[in-house]
Amino acid sequence: MIFSYGVQCIGLSGILILILTFFAFIAYQINANREDDDSKKMDFSPLSPWITPLTPFLWIGRMIILAPWSIVFGIFLVLFPFILIVFRPLPPDTAFNRFILKVGKGILKINTQFLRLLGLHPRPIQFSA
Repeated sequence: MIFSYGVQCIGLSGILILILTFFAFIAYQINANREDDDSKKMDFSPLSPWITPLTPFLWIGRMIILAPWSIVFGIFLVLFPFILIVFRPLPPDTAFNRFILKVGKGILKINTQFLRLLGLHPRPIQFSA
């Protein structure tokens, strides 16, 4: 039942593609005949009228690509407020922040001393005044 009108749809689509291709060639010819200093003259590729029959397939391809991206964007829109709440920056002067800085500085000191033992981190140069 679905395919009973398939031949008619394909025929009408072919006629529509031919009409659109004809329009594209006419528009390209009119644009090419305009003066160079005309403000209405556009810079079209000479191949653009020739790929007009492929345009419906390009549209279908874009829709196939667009559908997953729109789903990903919708998920992002839903999750974005939660991400903002979970990963919000901490206030600068809290006990937890001071604890993190104390532990982090200790780890950095230990790692720097370890690298100096291996000879991979030179001692800072001391300038005499």
